[in-house]
Amino acid sequence: MSIKWQSLLDAQRFKLKDSWLIFFACLLVYSWSAKGIVNYQALASPDSIPNSLLAFNWLFNGRLDFDNFRQGIYYNGGLPPYFFWESKSAHLVSVYPIGPAIVSFPIYVCFALLLWISHGFQSIEITSAAFSDTRLLLERFAAAIIASFAVALFYQLSRLKFERSVALISAFIYAFATHHWVINSQALWQHGSTNLVLIAVMLCFFKANRDPTTKSLLLLNAGILGGLMLGIRPTNLVFLLSIVVYAIALYRRQAFFTVLGLSSALISIAWNLYYFKSFTGGYGTFSNLFTLTFEQFIAGFTGLLFSPSRGLFVYSPILILAIPGFIQIFRRWKQKDEKLLILLFLSCIPLLLQYCLFRMWWAGASYGYRFLTDLLPILCFSVNYAIADALSRRKLLNLKILIVSGLLTFSVFVQVVGVFGACFWDGIPTVIEYDPFSSKLTDAEGKLWQHPDSQIERHAHSLMFRITHPTRQPNYISGLAGQILQLRDAEKNPLPDTLSIPVGGKIRVRAIVQNTGTSRWFGYQTGASHLGEARVRVLFTDILKQNVAEYRLFISGQPRRGKTAEAIGDITFPSKPGTYTLRFSLIAEGVSEMPTHLPQSTQAIEATVTSIDQRY
Repeated sequence: MSIKWQSLLDAQRFKLKDSWLIFFACLLVYSWSAKGIVNYQALASPDSIPNSLLAFNWLFNGRLDFDNFRQGIYYNGGLPPYFFWESKSAHLVSVYPIGPAIVSFPIYVCFALLLWISHGFQSIEITSAAFSDTRLLLERFAAAIIASFAVALFYQLSRLKFERSVALISAFIYAFATHHWVINSQALWQHGSTNLVLIAVMLCFFKANRDPTTKSLLLLNAGILGGLMLGIRPTNLVFLLSIVVYAIALYRRQAFFTVLGLSSALISIAWNLYYFKSFTGGYGTFSNLFTLTFEQFIAGFTGLLFSPSRGLFVYSPILILAIPGFIQIFRRWKQKDEKLLILLFLSCIPLLLQYCLFRMWWAGASYGYRFLTDLLPILCFSVNYAIADALSRRKLLNLKILIVSGLLTFSVFVQVVGVFGACFWDGIPTVIEYDPFSSKLTDAEGKLWQHPDSQIERHAHSLMFRITHPTRQPNYISGLAGQILQLRDAEKNPLPDTLSIPVGGKIRVRAIVQNTGTSRWFGYQTGASHLGEARVRVLFTDILKQNVAEYRLFISGQPRRGKTAEAIGDITFPSKPGTYTLRFSLIAEGVSEMPTHLPQSTQAIEATVTSIDQRY
């Protein structure tokens, strides 16, 4: 073997060694941060439940639908959860695409084998409540594997064009300075699978541009992966079109292999046609959530990029470096790799436009810019160019390196507090909602732009609270005491002693409370949550004195002895008509109840729940 080929093989082995080290390092961090100490409410979602069950349901029960889950653990009062859909074929299926289940299927085959062995090859009841914790644990581990694999491939992709130092830095940025960590590695969101497949497609094309001996096979693989993208998330169509245009324009006749590979899209297309009688599948039900107005575009555009609690450049300011990176890419537009990058960048524009026009542009209850995580492979690869330029300077500490270091440090900090800061910012004190029949937002517009108490700030406070744990101090519990001075409605009018509310009615309640003890209270802005956050507990009891439902009003600030504060929260009334009592009392969540023998330490009002809208 010639010295040239030997050196090439040694370099390739070195790259693979780096890739495996990166994979296992990321898997260790992602898996560790996915253990019970993290914020499940912010990092996971019921959206991913179907894709975490589909493989198991087929392997264990031979079913590709969820009919065996009818009236099961995910049903509430006989009503199906939003992530299940009664299809036109009379089967219960996932409203979301099945692409993530396809991508993660090899992982779930391994999980299934381990479960069979651990259960002595006995049947496993995945529809039971007892399986829920196992499902969640395995879902998170599957997401961590997919995310780690994506980082390893991203490093391989970067090494094809950049020095090892640049590729390592950009891989670190992608892995730990963006929402690839906070979102993609923590649950089977569609975004994680999209990132993995998109990076793999880019890698196939980049290698095809360098190795003519395997070009046909690489182009075929690019097509197969591109076809899968359509089944992962319908919005990936913009990436798919860029892939097809690139293959045809650059490879001419050999693009046949890419087009042939696109037949993998037939899996999801057949699924959608069979269960939903449409090409778009369950996502067709969301078409009414778009508002084609300039006002909506501005709200979505500014919110997605710059909102204190959703903005891309707020949560990952390191991605600002993608802008000078894109400039360099456009300057090299004649090169093969850069042509693909330009097409993918252009495909980001309609994707961003679509999300801007989506009324729920903030992506529901999640941490940061979840919708825009689909763009991360393109943005992070563009950052390579800016990093290479900064490192090319002769001075060890030049201005560009200092800027990059500052942006990177803050970006990593934001991801760390997102993963380890446990507080349900989106739902406390009130839930960010939208009205599907109106273009007007309720609560969201103000809350997503509020500062202080942005999502990042509260998560940071929560992490600090977990570290210092002030509620563990001696005499803290014995010093808790307080009074509920007044109950008010949403307009701050006093609540009457009796209410008449329709079945399932919802009202917003405010309470004026006073700290009469020696211990300081920790309100919702501290992110204390179940570690002693001061709250007002609301108990519904029926005429038999049985507890029917329980809610919370969330106290603002950190009032000390003698100070007053306001608590606020939403209360949903029972679905069964009757007479109920609402009892309000002060608690330190997860730590202690405050003394109830003091004057005004508790309050109660009567409520009549009717089947007719008879508001108080």
